[in-house]
Amino acid sequence: MMEKNEFLQNISDKDTIQNHLTFMALYIALYENFTATFIENVKAFLCDLGIKDGKLNYGETALYREKIKNRVIDQNGNKDALKATMLWLQDKGAMSAQDYSDFLQIKSIRNTYAHEMPRLIIEGVPLENIQWFFKLLELYRKLDKWWLNEIEFPISGIVLPGTYDESNVENAMLSAFKSVIVSLYRNDDILKNQS
Repeated sequence: MMEKNEFLQNISDKDTIQNHLTFMALYIALYENFTATFIENVKAFLCDLGIKDGKLNYGETALYREKIKNRVIDQNGNKDALKATMLWLQDKGAMSAQDYSDFLQIKSIRNTYAHEMPRLIIEGVPLENIQWFFKLLELYRKLDKWWLNEIEFPISGIVLPGTYDESNVENAMLSAFKSVIVSLYRNDDILKNQS
C-alpha cells in the first residue's frame, strides 16, 4: 500500500509524473516496434509478396497458414499470430524457451502499462520492470541480429564488404530506440550496469 506522503509526491511533482509517463510510453513504443518488426519479417518471409493497387500485398501461403495463422499456441486451442511468430522463431533456433517465457512476461507488462496507466502514473513503475525493459531490448537485439545474419543478408544477395561484425548488426529502428534511451537516461541510474 502506498503511503500518503508518497502518494502526494507522485501526484504533485511534475518530474515524477513525467518520469512515470516517459518510461511507460518508451516501453510500449519499443514493444510495439519489436512485435511489428518480427510479425512483418516472418510474414514477408513465409508469404508470396506482390503489389496490388500500388501497395505491398502478402499472398498467404499454405506454409504461413500452417506455421503462423492456424498454429495453436496453447493447451486451450487458442491461435495468436504474434505468439505463433515468436514460437516460429523459437523453432528456428533464434530464441530459447526461456526467451519465449520472458517475452510473455514482457507482453504482460506492456498490457499493464496500456490498460492501467492512470494507476501507474500515481503509484509509479515497479523497479523490477526496469529490468524487464532491458530484457525486451536484449531480446530485440538477439532476434534482430539473428534475422539479419540468418535470413535478411543471405536471401537478399547483399554482399557485405570484407568481413563484417555479425555480432554488431541491427536495424535502423533499434538503433534509433537505443539513441532515445541514451538521450533520456544517460545520467540516470536506469542505464547503470546495462549493456
